[in-house]
Amino acid sequence: MAALICCTPLPASGQSLTVTGRIVHGTENNRPLANHWAVLHEIRPDTGGPVDSAPTNAAGRYRLTLARRDTAATYFVVTTYQDVEYFSEALGVRGAARVDASPLLVYDTTTAGPPMRIERRLVTLFQARGRDGRAVIDVVEVSNPGTRTRVAPDSLRPVWTLRLPAGARGWALDAGNLVPEAIRVRGDTVKVFAPIWPGAPLRMSQRYALSGSTVRVPLDQWTGELGLLVEDTTAAIAGPLVQSLGVQEFEGHRFAAYRGGAIEAGAEVRVAFGPGRLKAEDLLPYAVAALALALGSGLWIALRRKPSSSPKAPVRGGV
Repeated sequence: MAALICCTPLPASGQSLTVTGRIVHGTENNRPLANHWAVLHEIRPDTGGPVDSAPTNAAGRYRLTLARRDTAATYFVVTTYQDVEYFSEALGVRGAARVDASPLLVYDTTTAGPPMRIERRLVTLFQARGRDGRAVIDVVEVSNPGTRTRVAPDSLRPVWTLRLPAGARGWALDAGNLVPEAIRVRGDTVKVFAPIWPGAPLRMSQRYALSGSTVRVPLDQWTGELGLLVEDTTAAIAGPLVQSLGVQEFEGHRFAAYRGGAIEAGAEVRVAFGPGRLKAEDLLPYAVAALALALGSGLWIALRRKPSSSPKAPVRGGV
């Protein structure tokens, strides 16, 4: 089961919940799928699983019920088509007794097709802390421009890959909506064997650590929009980041912010850090705060605002 994007817990209500919706074929004029099972899942902070299921009728509609919702749960609907699990966005059920979910689209599968596209990427570089190096949160949104769900042909050939900066270590997957069990790292390459279906981009949030006074972020494929946040506001930036947004503040911490796009494959962003004093604070609260903001689109909104003052970190080179 794919990991879900974090959501705000429901208020304590204990009321019942009814979820209705449709299951349709995404590339056949939204043809309804009859006698197709829909499953309501409940995710709590410590556990979760299916709580109700029902087949669709001739119009592809389903109706799922829950006698008493959990006070701190997130709910979503899952269906399986051609051995691929499709799931809805987290249902907006705050205070509601009934929710009509958006249509759940399914697709035929293929092992070939047009290259995946990175629609958006946000790289956040934190201050270094002694021998632990520099913490990085790297959020990527990837889309499938084809008309069928891409699946891996075998265990050696992934659906999609992404190069990491050289020397990345301690890689771990955080929140997202790609199946975490189907994502692996070999050397400096992330290999995704999880299905990627057409439509809205799927998100992968990863974290790792880097050492050294210069970081090089390879852009090995077309990237529609790139955001960069650097906690060292004296760092010098080179590469295809065409706009500096000055210094932004998030959760009481200051970041030099940049954005660029669209960027062709083969580019590289280089960040040369200043000789500033190393911090002794624990980086975990920083990473958690930045990740939550990124997944909630707060950082993206901030990166799209027009800068109010001149850049405070120099931009060298680039396009």
